[in-house]
Amino acid sequence: MHSDRLILAETLVVVLETGSFTDAAKKLDVSQSTVSRRIAALEDQLGGTALFRRGTRWISPTAEAESYVRDVRNIIGQLDAAEAKIHDRELVPKGLLRVSLPPAIGRAKLLAPLAQLTLRYPGLEMKIDLSEEYVDLRENTVDLAVRIHPLEQTGIVVEKIGESRIGTYAAEEYLSSAPALSSHSDIAAHKVIGLTSLFEGDLQNLSRMRRKAYSEIRPTILVNDLDAIRLMLAKGLGVGFLPYHLVEEDLKAGRLVECSVSLPIDAIELFALFPHGLRSSPRVAMALEVLRNAVSS
Repeated sequence: MHSDRLILAETLVVVLETGSFTDAAKKLDVSQSTVSRRIAALEDQLGGTALFRRGTRWISPTAEAESYVRDVRNIIGQLDAAEAKIHDRELVPKGLLRVSLPPAIGRAKLLAPLAQLTLRYPGLEMKIDLSEEYVDLRENTVDLAVRIHPLEQTGIVVEKIGESRIGTYAAEEYLSSAPALSSHSDIAAHKVIGLTSLFEGDLQNLSRMRRKAYSEIRPTILVNDLDAIRLMLAKGLGVGFLPYHLVEEDLKAGRLVECSVSLPIDAIELFALFPHGLRSSPRVAMALEVLRNAVSS
């Protein structure tokens, strides 16, 4: 059989590379007697051609062995290349990837890098849901989700992909006519635009000190969408607390400025969640790499 012939040929190659049957046996993870039997079988297969000159404590390959190995190496190299080509093809992301992203940070930092994967890999398709609603990945409706809070679900892998610093932001237009804002205590005199879930729901998840600090803030406007807060701040309607990744472009364009006010929460963490069975999926692996790079940039 061809497979048996290949095993014998590979054994000869290893013997020549290592210089002894003993070392070849270690490299091939077989017994020395197995190596000897394979070499003897190969010599029989080649019409009784001697492949080694043998002494009491030494072996030396014959010219026929060296010639045979040169030819065989080319064949083995071609086989390795063919296997690698198939292996690489299997690792190329393809098929449908279903992703759930938080809307604001998704639009600001994650959507474009993810979408670019479909240009790099024509066989890859995506279905992206912009939502912060609870998603049960065990229901097989989503392959990969990004959330600020890690969900506790059995059979689900949770990986931190990065974090985004929280800052206090406002428009110059607003600050020019508003009271001074240089410390946490000054916030009470300002028109605060806050996230509904933070001021009405998630405070219970904070430490006592942080919960007290936020509970002292009375937002003038509560909104359930971070991007809406960003837009209102840029219009000069107040001051608010947002992830840096969300306002990065506004800062560059001068639509917003950062105020030097320390906050109880200095950063939010971003987590990727996916079913354990998709850990080795090329689609998920590539998406995770892209998400990590996007958050860290």
